[in-house]
Amino acid sequence: MKYPYYKCELHLHLDGSLSAADGWELAKTYHIDPGFPNYETYAAHTHVDHDCHDLYQYLQCFDIPLRILQYEQPLEECAYRLGRSLAAENVLYAEVRFAPQQHTKQGLKQEEVVTAVLRGLQRAMEEAPIVLQGLLCMMILSEDTHDANVETLRLTQKYLHKGIGGLDLAGAEGIRALSEFKELFTKAKHQEIPFTMHAGENGYPQHIQTALKWGAKRIGHGVHAIKDEAIISTLIQNQIPLEVCYTSNLQCHVFPEGMIHPIRQLWEKGVLITINTDNRSISNTSLEQEYDRLRKDFSFTDEDFRHSNEIALQHALLDSQTKSILLQKLKEPIPAHSKKNGIMK
Repeated sequence: MKYPYYKCELHLHLDGSLSAADGWELAKTYHIDPGFPNYETYAAHTHVDHDCHDLYQYLQCFDIPLRILQYEQPLEECAYRLGRSLAAENVLYAEVRFAPQQHTKQGLKQEEVVTAVLRGLQRAMEEAPIVLQGLLCMMILSEDTHDANVETLRLTQKYLHKGIGGLDLAGAEGIRALSEFKELFTKAKHQEIPFTMHAGENGYPQHIQTALKWGAKRIGHGVHAIKDEAIISTLIQNQIPLEVCYTSNLQCHVFPEGMIHPIRQLWEKGVLITINTDNRSISNTSLEQEYDRLRKDFSFTDEDFRHSNEIALQHALLDSQTKSILLQKLKEPIPAHSKKNGIMK
């Protein structure tokens, strides 16, 4: 491989990472209408178009995989195949986030969604040298999601340290007031549930400040911190990392035409940066492709990438013992033939 060292990924959406080939196969296997008459047409709609003009248009791409991921078997298989794909890219540790409420349109309960995904992640870990955890996402949507989010919070507490690492808030940033979610995150903090939050992706640097005030351990995206030196100082002083997804940000046009993406500026200022794909299939990317783009556009080096992976693992929502083992493993060369279950032995 071009980058023959272990990698970590913290910001990765399950539904946005269902490959076209896997999605079509699962639809046919489980007799699900994929929404298109043939594979070519289906595949063309599974990744973002070149003419995507904002985050809200980008989010519409999730409608395609969500047609298929409404049943337990496809959910389990999607998680399993994603885990195996990550391991093949020498990803040592990944957090796979998903919103259970988005998979209940055909009658599944949120808990059935969670257990199906966890079965798939566990199968991948049994077969490949990788450690995987799930993160449960509450959602910001145009409609009221409070009751569904309450259930997601309950399930996060129930499965915390049992395959689920923590909580997130995802969706269309800015479509509803962030204050609507304060009560939920106050409860999460009281219950000692660690959480990250999508904030400062689609503008709204003040959302980053709010997330930090509420107790977020990391910030999803957070690139609009560049607009506020006080926020940057808070991030640095409190050692709060950003989960940056460069390709996704470019595709969503989260900055105006002509503005250079601030990842290098933030890195040089001392903000902790982790590198992530966001949605491997929708963005048609991988960690290695992210590295290629950052090397080309901002002269990031292997040393930078290694440091970023160490930051990611240091701030993973993991127990201290597992984190210590993986931090040591991160420094080791990748064996020529990785053994089954090799990481934790």
